[in-house]
Amino acid sequence: GFGQAIGQTSFKSKKTDKKKSANIELEVTLRTLNGRFFEMRLHSPKEYFVFESDVRKQVQKKVRRAHVDMHINRRARAGETIQKINIRDDRLMGWKAAYIELTRKVGAKWQPRLEDFLHQNDIFEVEELAPTGDERQLLFDLIDKALDQCEGLRAAEGLAVQKELSEIIGRLKKNLAVIEEHQGQAQIELKQKFEQKRLEIE
Repeated sequence: GFGQAIGQTSFKSKKTDKKKSANIELEVTLRTLNGRFFEMRLHSPKEYFVFESDVRKQVQKKVRRAHVDMHINRRARAGETIQKINIRDDRLMGWKAAYIELTRKVGAKWQPRLEDFLHQNDIFEVEELAPTGDERQLLFDLIDKALDQCEGLRAAEGLAVQKELSEIIGRLKKNLAVIEEHQGQAQIELKQKFEQKRLEIE
């Protein structure tokens, strides 16, 4: 079975009743294969690791026995960001001291320029913004939607398999009836041949 749900964090404003969307878009993709036990592989952003236990419980409410493969994608909406750039002051001051020392050794005077620091990647650290409560709610809503889609497909596939098996069983019954009919006729012919041989011997 396969289920997929795509959405974005949103809520309704009580005043205007218009949707106000945040800067997050989520995509939940769920695949299941029949199995004797419940087994799940979860592929999600590291920001969602704190939800992993709750996600598994949510899935197990609707899927008892199956191999479940879930992918969760988190991205910023167009023109938005879900990242925060932090400046490492210790590294910034380290580069500043290095530039001053370099210019001193060559007998020049250093004039600070922003460009001197922008290409020093270790000065900057990119941090993913933590999920909000609304984002968590959206995540579990999408998981429920993907599960419902997946279970609907599994049910449809089950009915299709059941119908196919019924047709196969019907054909087997017909073939069995033909075989039994031929078997009875063969026994009669064998008995007749036996009687004929007995009479010839006598």
